[in-house]
Amino acid sequence: MSTQMLFLAALIVLSSSLQSHAVEYTDEQRRQHYRAALTSLARSAFLEQGRRGPGRLIEGITDFVRLRSGYVPGHWVVPGQGDRWDQGYDITARFLDYCNGLRNGFVAS
Repeated sequence: MSTQMLFLAALIVLSSSLQSHAVEYTDEQRRQHYRAALTSLARSAFLEQGRRGPGRLIEGITDFVRLRSGYVPGHWVVPGQGDRWDQGYDITARFLDYCNGLRNGFVAS
């Protein structure tokens, strides 16, 4: 699937997911939701171009960037949860954040 088609599909899913919940979102919450999803999609598309490594690590790196950007969804684990570094994308992001805290530049220098 081309990046443009993936982008369009993501917008459709985002739009329907916001409309399907009974909760009323403010304009700012809606903007933040779209920004977070689109930046995640852009990072994933960028990393997929030169994919070298396990998929969980690639997606974990994109969620690490999301974490460091302040776009953390409420359903993510809190630091310290999880049994393995690759148990889920949010856990991998937290693990990478921990490693980066031990040595700045661990994820990207």
